[in-house]
Amino acid sequence: MPRSCPFLFVALLAALALVVPSSGQAQDIRLEHDIVPTFQSVSLRLDAGTPDYTGSVYIELTGKNDTDTFRFHAEAMELKTVVLKSGDRVIDLTHETNEEGEVTVTTSETLKPGKYTLDITFADDFNTDAVALYRMEKDGIGYAFTQFEADDGREAFPMWDEPIFKIPYQLTLSVPEDHMAITNTSVESESVEDGWRTTVFQKSKPMPSYLLAIATGPLETVDMPGLGVPGRIITVKDQSHLAETAIK
Repeated sequence: MPRSCPFLFVALLAALALVVPSSGQAQDIRLEHDIVPTFQSVSLRLDAGTPDYTGSVYIELTGKNDTDTFRFHAEAMELKTVVLKSGDRVIDLTHETNEEGEVTVTTSETLKPGKYTLDITFADDFNTDAVALYRMEKDGIGYAFTQFEADDGREAFPMWDEPIFKIPYQLTLSVPEDHMAITNTSVESESVEDGWRTTVFQKSKPMPSYLLAIATGPLETVDMPGLGVPGRIITVKDQSHLAETAIK
């Protein structure tokens, strides 16, 4: 046996000691399934020229087992309001966020199996490390993009950020009138008011949260002819001429 093996064994034991609580039971950081999401709409007000943004989420939930607590993800953001309803009735609750961005909701009553809704308003900063919902500049102009894989979506807005939860999403993005907003799905409707363009996108098929994608800013588009489905290339401002090579 190589002489290094004992040292590797000791190192392995040390690593295990870091993830096993003193009780000897492995800590399960995955979200419970007593309360699960079935649909989520997301509304964001994004100006890529500023360092922060605001938003809200509406989540339809299904209770599977009796419980008075459940968790979701909302990392490094300020939750302004958290409202849980059963039909039109508001259920009293408290919530607490830990250092890992897991929000624990504790209700004043036992939640029975059935349908619930969760409304959350929040404020957040754009990330600057090219993960989550992040901001970057090109020639002094701001743009915002997303990189949610594998588990950075939880830093962008509240969600159940585990791939086992595959649900439909619907995004509504409000951006400055001269900016463009893009997501995974086609545009359902669009309006302009007080210098802001609000785009409602079609509901997605059920999918994990890490597949959601957003891009905003003074973007340019170039159509790609000859495809079986509509397609286009997106570039930052004054760079659409670089798409010609890709189209050919």
